Amino acid sequence: MLWLYLHLPSLLLDHHRSDDVPVALSTGTPPVIQQPDEQARQAGIQAGQSMATARALCPQLALIPFSDARQAELLEQLATALYQLASPLALWPPDGLLIHADRLRHLYPQPQDLATVLAQHLSQHGLNGHMATGTSPRMARLLARHGSAVCTDDPETMHHALRRLPVTATDWPARVRQRLTRMGLQHLEDLLACCPAELTTRLGPELYEDLQRILGRSGDPVQEFHPPATFHQSLALTRETRNTDHLKAPLSHLLEALEAFLRQRQCRCDRLSLTLHHPDRAPTSLELETSRGEIRAEAFLELALLRLAATRLPDDVNALSLATERTVALDATESRDLFDSGGGHQSARETLLYRLRARLGRDSIQSPGRNPDPRPERCAHWQPARERGTSTPPRSGPARPFWLQQPPKPLQHPPVRWLNGPERIQGGWWDGDYVRRDYYIALLDNGQRAWLFRNQQDQWFIHGWFG
Repeated sequence: MLWLYLHLPSLLLDHHRSDDVPVALSTGTPPVIQQPDEQARQAGIQAGQSMATARALCPQLALIPFSDARQAELLEQLATALYQLASPLALWPPDGLLIHADRLRHLYPQPQDLATVLAQHLSQHGLNGHMATGTSPRMARLLARHGSAVCTDDPETMHHALRRLPVTATDWPARVRQRLTRMGLQHLEDLLACCPAELTTRLGPELYEDLQRILGRSGDPVQEFHPPATFHQSLALTRETRNTDHLKAPLSHLLEALEAFLRQRQCRCDRLSLTLHHPDRAPTSLELETSRGEIRAEAFLELALLRLAATRLPDDVNALSLATERTVALDATESRDLFDSGGGHQSARETLLYRLRARLGRDSIQSPGRNPDPRPERCAHWQPARERGTSTPPRSGPARPFWLQQPPKPLQHPPVRWLNGPERIQGGWWDGDYVRRDYYIALLDNGQRAWLFRNQQDQWFIHGWFG
C-alpha cells in the first residue's frame, strides 16, 4: 500500500501571517515565543524568548496565542478544501493529513503528480508543508516530518530513507530516545540490525509494536475524514480594528471558502450568519439574506459590506465567524453548469430589495398590506416588504386608492364628473366604531381622481387618491 503524508509545521502561523507586520505565536504561563514568522526571525525573535524581550526587539510584533482548538479547526478546513482533490484522506492532529495514494492511481498515476497538485494548493493559500510517501501511514509521517521529501512508489527507496532517519525523529518518549542514542543506536537502521528479541528488550513490547507499524508489518487503522454537512468557519484578525474597511479582506477570505463549500455540494445559500467577536464585549451578530439563494462570494461580500456600513460596532473586532443558516439544492436548470455564476435566478426587484434591507435594516422597507376589515382606515396598513411569491394576493372587487387621506378631508368643491359609485361600506359594530358610508370615485376640478364618501349626516369627505 502507498500513503502520502502532508506535514504542516506552521499551519496556525501561516494563517495569521501578514505582509504588514511580523507575527509570532506565543504559549505558556507566563507566555513565551513559540514560533516566529520570517519577518520576526529577521528582527531577532526566537522561540523561547519572553514577551518583554520580543517586544523590545520588535515593538510592532503581532502576538497570537497558540490554540489547540483553532489549530484543529484549521486542519479540518484544509482537509475539507482538499477533499475534492485527494480523497480518501484522514486527519492526523495536530499538524498533518494522511492521504491514501494507492486509491488515487486513476487520477494521479505517480505520487509526484499528487504532490504537485497539493503543493500548488498550499502555495495559493500561503501555507508551508512537507510531503513524503511510505508503505505505511507512520512511515510516510516520519519521513515527511523529518523533511525527507521522498515522493515515490518504489518501496526500496522509501525503506532506505526510513533506515537513514535518526532515532530522535520518532515519537517515542525522550528517555527512550536518549537511552538508544547512548547505546550507539543513532539511526533506525541500527535498530533494525538487531534481532527481534533484542529489540523487544531494548524498546519494550509497546514500542516494538510501534516499530512494526512503521515498517508496515502490523495493522494501523485509519479513520477516513468526511467534510461537515454545514459551513462554519472563523478567522482571527492579526490586529484588532473597528474600521469596517479593514474587515473586507478577512471577510472575503471567509466568503471564498463558503463559495467553494457551496460549489462542492451543488447548493446555494439564502441566509448567512456573520458574527463579529469583540475582546471585552458580547459578539455582534448580523444576518445576511439573499433573494433566492446565492453562490458567489462577491455577491455575499456586497451585502455584508452594506450591512456593516449600517452597523455601529460597540468595540474593536478581533475575530469573524461565518455560518450558513439555510442552504437549498440547485435545481436541474441551475446545476447544468457547475461553474455557473448563479445570477440568472435573481430578479432585479428582489436584488434591490435585499440590498436595501442590508443597508437600512430588515424592517425599513415597507409594502402595503391588508387586514380583513371592511373599514378602509382599518384595512390598509404597512408591512415589511416580502420577496416575490410571498406577497399579499391581489384584491378582487371594486377599485381602491393606493393613497388614503388620513383623516378624511372635507370636500370643498363639487366634483366635475362622477366616475363610479355608490358603494356602500359599513361595519365596526363588533368593536364600537360603527360606520356606514357611500363611496364614489369622482374627478375633481384640479384634475385629480378622488375617492369620496358621504356619511349618515350627508357630509362629503375625500378619503383617498387614485394615481
